[in-house]
Amino acid sequence: MRRIFVIIGVSILVPSIAACVPERREGEPGEEGKRAVEEGRLEVEGGYGLYYRRMGDGEQKVIIPAGFFLEEALAGLADTRTLVFYDMRDRGRSDSVPDMTQVGIQQDIDDLEAIRAYLGPERISLIGWSYLGAMVAMYALQNPERVERLVQIGPIPPRANPAYAQAAMQAYMQAVSPAGLERLEELTAAGVEVEEPERFYREFWNVHKPALFGDTTKMSLYEMPPAELSNEWLHNLQAHFSAKIASFGDYDLRAAASGLDVPVLVVHGTRDRNAPFEGGREWSTAWANARLLVVEGSAHMPFVEQPDLVLSAIDEFLRGRWPEATEATREGR
Repeated sequence: MRRIFVIIGVSILVPSIAACVPERREGEPGEEGKRAVEEGRLEVEGGYGLYYRRMGDGEQKVIIPAGFFLEEALAGLADTRTLVFYDMRDRGRSDSVPDMTQVGIQQDIDDLEAIRAYLGPERISLIGWSYLGAMVAMYALQNPERVERLVQIGPIPPRANPAYAQAAMQAYMQAVSPAGLERLEELTAAGVEVEEPERFYREFWNVHKPALFGDTTKMSLYEMPPAELSNEWLHNLQAHFSAKIASFGDYDLRAAASGLDVPVLVVHGTRDRNAPFEGGREWSTAWANARLLVVEGSAHMPFVEQPDLVLSAIDEFLRGRWPEATEATREGR
């Protein structure tokens, strides 16, 4: 059972550029309309290739990690700007990293800077979901001159091990089927996790996907990343997440956040079991210039459960205006 908690645990919570091989094509009507699309691989420190996909050709540049999870859901934001989705090292369509000393939050931050430097804009806006909500915040704190605006969607808390995280973990486990969990343990004991990783991947998300949604009738609107992505096989993710969680250490970003005047939009579902809602409120009160979009009844996928509310708010924010639905949670704002 500890293996499962390690896998979901990370959700609750300028290197040298050697090569890049881009491929440019035009979006097909019905997919991304006529938006220009470029995809390729960028080689970063350590010799690992990061998959990226650039969409749209607007003046404003927005970088979004975890493209393998978010591309389809957030693609509409490219209508008036340029979006750059990419997969982190050892995740999604990017290269696997056999040496776990090369997997950590600072490597994620450095890789994001490598993506920015390759693509050229001096200043960018960022969208980070789940633990990447904290990662893009850490990038902004290390590179404040590079960041115009920042969006955190369902971010993990701004500090390690807050008391409210335990309640969220308990709620997560209550949202999944006990019989399903027992079935996963049986499959693991039988060697299926390693010997038939694609099958185990599908079984795992059949059991755990309901916990990502406040309204489980919306689950059919979202497909998990394909099982063919070997970085996402559960026995690989265990090592990855163990290294990633350890790299955070006993962190607390609240004081640093209070000194950064970059505009920040925090988007958080009230039923989020992976990254508790209380963490989103803490972020919004910590930042010097932030507002909170409360997504009532949604869990960890508010952009799927309530896309009209969430995407319109993000679009408005990226245009330089505070969305009407947001609230100022820090005294004096």
